[in-house]
Amino acid sequence: MGRWWGGWVGLCVHPYYAMHALTFISYPLLRMFVVRFPSPADGALLIKWELQAVLSLSIVLMIKYAKLISLEAFLADALLYGKGMLALLAFMLDPRILAWYLVNFAVLFLLFLQPFYSGPENISYLTPLQLENELLNGSQLWLVEFGAACSTRCIQSTGLFADLSLRYSKANLQFARVDLGRFPHAAAKYGITFGGIK
Repeated sequence: MGRWWGGWVGLCVHPYYAMHALTFISYPLLRMFVVRFPSPADGALLIKWELQAVLSLSIVLMIKYAKLISLEAFLADALLYGKGMLALLAFMLDPRILAWYLVNFAVLFLLFLQPFYSGPENISYLTPLQLENELLNGSQLWLVEFGAACSTRCIQSTGLFADLSLRYSKANLQFARVDLGRFPHAAAKYGITFGGIK
């Protein structure tokens, strides 16, 4: 229980998640202090739209949680869908607020990257030359993850790969990771693109 709770606390204090939380907290503040409705009926209609949006988002996230691959992937999807909901509600409030949120989302995308998994693992970080030498040696089987920090799907799978490495590493089965951001020529050599395998 302590490790699970510590993982959540660690995620919440990371700048990526903290800045997203501030973005979502800003919506009720903007709605309360900036937007003025011409009539009470307009305010009631917006409340109805907000409840529908939150309910729809909750259903989508419950479905995503049932298909949980990793905590990082679930949180990334939740933030993406939440930003979509926030943009839609901001558009209904005022196009200027929507413009502010779009600029905010662009800043979040450019300045705050989703954090890599930082827990226990049994993974060797190899250069392409080291990988080639290990494969030519032939004394062990290698399960190799090729990834890059610029790919959110790669970031989201790091925790799952680390868990596999802890469970299944043996003397004859080793786990390794090659950073395609640092070694892009390795991607071409092994027929890998950032969108998947060619």
